[in-house]
Amino acid sequence: MENIVLTQLSIPELKNIMRESLPEIKKIFREEIEDFFKKNLLFEKSAEIQDIGGIELAMAVTGLARQTIYARTSDGTIPCWKKNGRVYFSRKDLLEWINKDKNNN
Repeated sequence: MENIVLTQLSIPELKNIMRESLPEIKKIFREEIEDFFKKNLLFEKSAEIQDIGGIELAMAVTGLARQTIYARTSDGTIPCWKKNGRVYFSRKDLLEWINKDKNNN
């Protein structure tokens, strides 16, 4: 979309530009909203239902960022196991881990 100086436009010209731009504006908003929900795992309901899963499950259960999960995996502080080059998490183990930390504070 090109930059437009609105102060030099008449109302009818402005309405016409907005009418022509509306599909592009809707597309941008739709993409931004989808990105927001994906980042906040609201589209990832399947990850919340699974008992065993990957990084998405760990993020959904703990609320931690991907980088934090990987760091905790590397230093061995989060319960997980590796198989065939993939990291797996158990919902039950993660909840116990969270509650253990909660009870220690």
